[in-house]
Amino acid sequence: MGLDSVELLMAYEEEFGVQFDNIDAENCSTPRHIVDYIYERVRKTKDEPCPSLVGFYKIRKILGSSPL
Repeated sequence: MGLDSVELLMAYEEEFGVQFDNIDAENCSTPRHIVDYIYERVRKTKDEPCPSLVGFYKIRKILGSSPL
């Protein structure tokens, strides 16, 4: 896993309040894996907007601000 990937995972952890352990971080090799991992750990209540929509916009914000 490269430094860019680690920095992205750290940004996801901060934004979503989740923790990636080393094994899970290595298994998150595609954006879909990351979305699924975060989605499973995001609190789901009726009062909150759709978690997948919120997640999409947060990930888009993070990716838009990171230098590629």
